[in-house]
Formats: sequence, C-alpha cells, structure tokens
Amino acid sequence: MKQRGFDAASPKTFAIAFPSSRRPWLPPSRPCPREDFLDPGPWTLRTEGGRVQTPDADPAHLYQDVLVPLDEAKDLNNGSPSLWAELFDVLNVREGEHIIHIGAGRGYYSAILAELGRPASRLTCIEIEPRLARLASEALAR
Repeated sequence: MKQRGFDAASPKTFAIAFPSSRRPWLPPSRPCPREDFLDPGPWTLRTEGGRVQTPDADPAHLYQDVLVPLDEAKDLNNGSPSLWAELFDVLNVREGEHIIHIGAGRGYYSAILAELGRPASRLTCIEIEPRLARLASEALAR
C-alpha cells in the first residue's frame, strides 16, 4: 500500500524521495527508525481524519504520513514526514555543513539531518522543553 510517497511495506525506513530531485531521503544502509525517538507503543496518531489509537505496538503504524504526539497538552508532535521531506529538499544539506535544528523535539528529524550531511557535518540541536531535550539527547547518543 502506498500513501503519499511512503511505502508501508518498508517498516524500518520511509521510501520517500525529495520532491525536486526524487533522490532518496535516506539510503537503506543508514535507516533511522522513527520508533527509536518515541515512547513505546501503542501510539496515538494524528491523521487528516483525527486521532487514531494504534491497536498494538507494531512500528509499521508509524511509517505513514502521520503526526505522533510528543506532548498533547502543549500540542507538540513528531511532525509530518512529508512536510519534513519538503523542508529537507529545500535545505539541500551537503556534507560538511554545520546544521542547526531549532525545536528538535525528541531528535528524530535531527538524526535524519545528521545522516544527510554525513560523514563530516556538525549538528547542533536546540530544544527548550527539558523532557524532550533529555530524550533527544539520549536517542541521538545511541
């Protein structure tokens, strides 16, 4: 099943391409599992149709173009993969650049930015929510 450029059959990486060049988001040799940057499932997902609770903790549920709330009270979420693909395409990160990610959340898209600039890029993540900053730091250290 394909949904807006995502391949649900590839549960560990998005099979998304950048809109302008159609180059892969991340090579399969360097996956960045979304579930590594979230609380354990089941998850509440925000879709165009509203909130949906996953029936189980299967990470395949996360590999759709959906938002995953990080802090519902503050309306903070993991972000829409299609939006981030558009942003990454515009950024056109190149090897060796210093990347600054403001509002890093739990670090998922920061990790992808770091991979896009490998092997010589430097990444600085800024997150003002202490809990999210700590969790991002822990996830990015793995």
